[in-house]
Amino acid sequence: SNSDAVVVDGNQNEGYGIITERDLIRFIAEPNNNSVVNDIASRPVITIPHNSSILIARDLLKEKNVRHLGIEDDDGSLIGLLTYSDILQCVQYEYVHRMDEYFKEHDFSESGGGASGSLAQKVLDASADGIMIVNKEGIIEAVNPAFKTLTGYESTEAIGKNPRFLSSGRHDVSFYRAMWDSLRDKGFWQGEIWNRRKNGEIFPEWLTINVIYDEEGETQRYSGIFSDISERKKTEESIRKLAYFDYLTGLPNRRLFMDRVSMAIANAGRNGQHLGVMFVDLDLFKRINDTFGHVAGDDVLKEMSARLSKSLREGDTVSRIGGDEFTVLLPKVDEVADIVKAARRAIEDIKAPFIVEGQKQYVTASIGIAIYPEDGLTVDELINNSDEAMYRAKELGRNSFQLFSEVLNAKSVERISSEDKLRDAVENKEFKLNYQVKVDASTGRMTGVEALIRWHNSDLGIVQPGQFIPLAEDTGLIT
Repeated sequence: SNSDAVVVDGNQNEGYGIITERDLIRFIAEPNNNSVVNDIASRPVITIPHNSSILIARDLLKEKNVRHLGIEDDDGSLIGLLTYSDILQCVQYEYVHRMDEYFKEHDFSESGGGASGSLAQKVLDASADGIMIVNKEGIIEAVNPAFKTLTGYESTEAIGKNPRFLSSGRHDVSFYRAMWDSLRDKGFWQGEIWNRRKNGEIFPEWLTINVIYDEEGETQRYSGIFSDISERKKTEESIRKLAYFDYLTGLPNRRLFMDRVSMAIANAGRNGQHLGVMFVDLDLFKRINDTFGHVAGDDVLKEMSARLSKSLREGDTVSRIGGDEFTVLLPKVDEVADIVKAARRAIEDIKAPFIVEGQKQYVTASIGIAIYPEDGLTVDELINNSDEAMYRAKELGRNSFQLFSEVLNAKSVERISSEDKLRDAVENKEFKLNYQVKVDASTGRMTGVEALIRWHNSDLGIVQPGQFIPLAEDTGLIT
């Protein structure tokens, strides 16, 4: 909704809360944060009656050191939020309106204007935003002190010049044409523009240009009011990164990966091409965390990300979707051999030793591969099928890759059915112990017994441990 804050509804005891962009940046940046909005909302929302003056609102914002005020209706219900930006826009509109009146009544210039001209100059000087007054020929007549603060140019360096000397070169002719069309048709233009400071630095600014008319309705001057929005742009970039990139490795996250796969599918469909999706899961990575701690584990994951990225072609996408799981998109695959080669390169690069706290440690990977359009036509189908193929690689001994197939998919359905039966078996006490004698071959004497488990299932019969123990380990039912 293009807002910088949202109100969180609360119960009767808690009341309303508020969440801002800054709150989201702080909490999203924290790894493994599962908070809900009610946990991070600031309370209480400071409110003010809807018929209060803007001055009272400004003083209250300053006194309470907050950036938002709730607006209450006559019955005490919350009907809106007020921010400093809202107040500034209101003041800016009033300022331009008053300036328009001054210019109509007096010949304002740098050297004249009498008492009212002096008053107008005081208005210019007091503004924290940069201000330019430009005549109808497009020449700067006056600037305020904030102009120097923001651009680095003295007033003597700006007055008499066309504002284009500030141009960054980032905007084309159509951008400025649209600006002048708006000024001609609407009497104002407002938007984001990149300009250049005196030291050469390019910076973003929020610029409002208003046309100032004479008594006959003809254009007399233009007033330009601008502010540096570099910090806001940094905030937007932080939000973008948090939304689309993994905080630890800097790789695209699941959301961005799925977007790219979706685009690749559309392109491959139009051109009759193939694409490949690989699901990469590290083998026995948990022992790194358990032995050396999560900081060392994070270092290994970052190194793993670099190795995966290096092993692929330009244009391929590596993504970390969580934990020690990665996905890879190969948007253009001429033949199956191409993606097989990519999987082999990845496995070879991954299994090279890592140095963890001065010791060599080895991590391998299991990779599953799905190919469009044979193994799926949608993003979900390709990712799920590559995931299933990865599990097949683990079952066959890890440190390998497997291609998805319909046979594998059928086995996946069977696996899910076996999981359900295994969970019921615990409740139904279907497990029995068998004791097998151990004999000393030289003497023939019994030296002990092995306790072996068997699963007696009414549908499956006697299930051998080699069939259900791996499944119990994978599902956590082994405990």
